[in-house]
Amino acid sequence: MSSRAGPRAAGTDGSDFSHRERVANHYKMSAANKSRMRTVAMLHFSLFVLMLLRLSASLLPAINIKPPKTLEIFHFPNPELWEYAWLVSILAMGFAWSSLGKNRVFLLKQYIIGTIVFGFAPIIYGVYEKAFDLLDYAQTRKPKSAVGGVPLVVLWFMFFTIAVQVHGFGVYFSMQLLKAWQPQRTDKKTK
Repeated sequence: MSSRAGPRAAGTDGSDFSHRERVANHYKMSAANKSRMRTVAMLHFSLFVLMLLRLSASLLPAINIKPPKTLEIFHFPNPELWEYAWLVSILAMGFAWSSLGKNRVFLLKQYIIGTIVFGFAPIIYGVYEKAFDLLDYAQTRKPKSAVGGVPLVVLWFMFFTIAVQVHGFGVYFSMQLLKAWQPQRTDKKTK
């Protein structure tokens, strides 16, 4: 074949394009959603690192390591149980990441279950616990605690908003991948 501006191949008038092979739609959908899942994984990992930094003041003494003095500047309140539960959601993201290489449906289903149990459930509980603090702050404009001059309840709800979006997109893209990876069934009537 030649370029668009060059001469046409001998023996064709250009109307033979209809019989040429095309990439099946489910392959295109799989490639696009794999890329999106990798982006979601990077965002989830970023949130994980932020939460790990927030909890490091309580996690490091548990393994006999003294936390650095720079963490004392922020005056983080004591961690809550739902924060530790949310940290486990990174394991679910590990399932999703490892499923992308060879289209492993089982691992992707484990990611969906893990995200619902360890991603959404702790966040819903956290929203429930912090909702009254947010209402108090909205009415009085006096936060119960602040980190770096920013009300902690506002930071929490920023985290909740971002995390819900990351988990929601992750589950949506994984459902799209499951559709693309399912074998194409053709119902043939036998005689």
